[in-house]
Amino acid sequence: MSFIFLAGITLILTINCSLAQEDITAINVIQGEGLASPLIDENVSVEAIVVGDFQGKDKLNGFYLQEEDRDADNLPGTSEGIFVYDPGELGKIENISIGDTVQVTGIVKETFGLTQIKLSEITKLNETASSFQVTVLPVTLPAEDTKYFERYEGMLVELPQEFIITSNYNFALYGEKTLSPSSRLPNPTSLSKPGLPAITLQTLNQRSKLILDDGSKKSYPDPGAFPLTLQSGDSVRGITGILSFGFGEYRIHPQSIRNISVSNPSPHKPESVGGTIKIANFNVENYFNGDGQGGGFQTSREAKSQAEFERQRARIFDAITDI
Repeated sequence: MSFIFLAGITLILTINCSLAQEDITAINVIQGEGLASPLIDENVSVEAIVVGDFQGKDKLNGFYLQEEDRDADNLPGTSEGIFVYDPGELGKIENISIGDTVQVTGIVKETFGLTQIKLSEITKLNETASSFQVTVLPVTLPAEDTKYFERYEGMLVELPQEFIITSNYNFALYGEKTLSPSSRLPNPTSLSKPGLPAITLQTLNQRSKLILDDGSKKSYPDPGAFPLTLQSGDSVRGITGILSFGFGEYRIHPQSIRNISVSNPSPHKPESVGGTIKIANFNVENYFNGDGQGGGFQTSREAKSQAEFERQRARIFDAITDI
């Protein structure tokens, strides 16, 4: 994955545009003001600008469109962006990229909570050159409520705050890191009594996090989109990307990260405490070797092939040896 470094919060896109406007549906109408589209299973045509390119089966199999500023409805509850699911890779055939204005036609779907258009036709507009503007909107956390992010679903946004890596749990498997502003998110019952106090803190946690996503569907991406040394407690600032939804979580697919700071480095080795006895504990987490004879993959958990198992095995051995 490559990053495009942007300056400021306004993206000026030079595009080519020529199309009659009849039968064109605005993205904000498709998105509506609720969590789901009011136009599910309807066939629609949209004309908008490509703001996120994740084409190909190893990525997200599609791209993101956003209305230019002049066509935005300026209502606080409706999004101006949408994901276009392109399983036939029609966008590649049309050779689209970020900054192009396109007309797309397809069926509106809600897929695991994400409003999208399943593409059937696409045209890159190229007759009359003009220059339109898409403003990159700032998004800050904690959110006002759990529905706050929905108004930005599919849009190009900027996160101006400093964010802390609060969790690496899905990093190796899916290339994801959980972000929170200012500090790592606490376990609610570590600070509050079970019941309403802990539930209140958990609700705040939910409003205070986003998933930093690598923009792909790969399992065990190698190499990953983010440095392997970026760990919990480190900070990132100035993220620009597409705010989206998937697997029950709002997430951002970054196009640029202005600054990465390793503020929580791991010590090369533990400090000496004297003595000669070493005690260690290591969880190898779902270390299954198929049928034990080099076959039996995919296993019910973890390794999907012998090669994937060998990679897992080598990394575990390296980690244990370092202990």
